[in-house]
Amino acid sequence: MKINWAIFILIISVLINIVLLIKFFLYKYITYPKALKSLKNEISFKVHVFVPCKGWNKELGASLESIANQRFHNYKLIFITESINDPAVKEIEKIRKKYNHAAHVIAGKSSRNCQKNFNLLKGIEEYPNADVYVFCDSDIIIEENWLFRLVRPLQSRKITVTTSFDSSTHRRENLSLVFKKFIDAYLYFLLIATGAVWGGSFAIRKDDFFRLKVNNSWEKFCVDDVSLTKILLKKRKRGFCVPISIRHIRENTSLSDWVTWLIRQIMFLKYYLKGYWILALINFTIILIPIFMLPINLIISFLTNRWTIHLTISVIMFMFLYLYFGIIFLIKKERITKETLVYLYPVLFINLYSLYTTLFNNTIKWAGKEYTLNSKGTIKTIKFK
Repeated sequence: MKINWAIFILIISVLINIVLLIKFFLYKYITYPKALKSLKNEISFKVHVFVPCKGWNKELGASLESIANQRFHNYKLIFITESINDPAVKEIEKIRKKYNHAAHVIAGKSSRNCQKNFNLLKGIEEYPNADVYVFCDSDIIIEENWLFRLVRPLQSRKITVTTSFDSSTHRRENLSLVFKKFIDAYLYFLLIATGAVWGGSFAIRKDDFFRLKVNNSWEKFCVDDVSLTKILLKKRKRGFCVPISIRHIRENTSLSDWVTWLIRQIMFLKYYLKGYWILALINFTIILIPIFMLPINLIISFLTNRWTIHLTISVIMFMFLYLYFGIIFLIKKERITKETLVYLYPVLFINLYSLYTTLFNNTIKWAGKEYTLNSKGTIKTIKFK
């Protein structure tokens, strides 16, 4: 009876993952093409693009240049830094000298919300007069039609928020890069399947921004995109994902840094989309336990000289998961190499470890600051490192 119940729960978990896959393909091949048919190629929106910047890397100039050099006739570009002494300011000033539509806002330190939200709200406060607000990270390099393609669907009042995600693929293979490869592919898949928003690239009409009280949410919460996704879900809306060429420039980040990043994203789920966090915990636990038990079940089967039902379940789930995530890799046009297949096994358990790390944690470490949250997700204290 216990095994029957375990198999039943396992089947439910598998079905949930299959439903997500179906939702992805329905959006990509039906919802998205249908929505584009009624859109015009002429856009009259006045657009403000807000780019929070912190720190310097060797490709920062190329990133800011790609944002400034968009084939869009009517937009203002606003860079925001916490301080005039931020290392990014040197690159920002180069862009400002080259492009008249670029501006720089110094936000100062936040004492009540996360620094990114504080920066974005300060940018809006300084430059509020636009039809559409666009938000973009400073660590991505984008195609020259990014802004046009991101804003164009907002001609339809049925679409509230548009978003896009990292479309880059990975050519080198090691544990760290396969981990990033997995995270990028899985997040891209979930973004479309669930209608979530990615904070690195999204757009919203100004009137919807204030009507939905996104500013109020950002003033007290510790994240921009997950809190916006929460608002959309409450209003029974979804982010409209647009396939655009975007390359993330943090290619050489270590495995420990990527795990820290993932734990932070899961913490956002825990506090702002708790149902999704619980579902992720249960789902990953249920589908990964049989995979984890596979070597043990193989040893037991060898020693007892018989094939057990536990081994059958482990083998079936191993084949299902590798097929499932293989499809997700192919969806994002990632190569599946022997290194991918070898490293995927530990990568799955690093993800499970990251999920369980958030169980008894109420702090979020982000960009040199440590935020302690209460049960409602509002910030109690901010420690500066």
